[in-house]
Amino acid sequence: MSNTTKSEITVRSQDDLRTALLQARFAAKLSQKDASDEADINRTYLSRLENGQIDLAYMDRVLDLFKVYGATITVSFENEVD
Repeated sequence: MSNTTKSEITVRSQDDLRTALLQARFAAKLSQKDASDEADINRTYLSRLENGQIDLAYMDRVLDLFKVYGATITVSFENEVD
């Protein structure tokens, strides 16, 4: 029998965003191929995104704006626990 737990990651940097993407994919039990097919993006792009090979400099600017607003971005997802 499996239970679920809720995980949350506060996104403050590009690395946090990559971690959230990767952990959410794992929690959804999707391979990169399955996830990229569902999102209609190239699997290689997803791999490069998760591995930090794609610069998300624009995301730093968005996160800076959230800081100015006194707000944060939180990603939450459920994990199955055996």
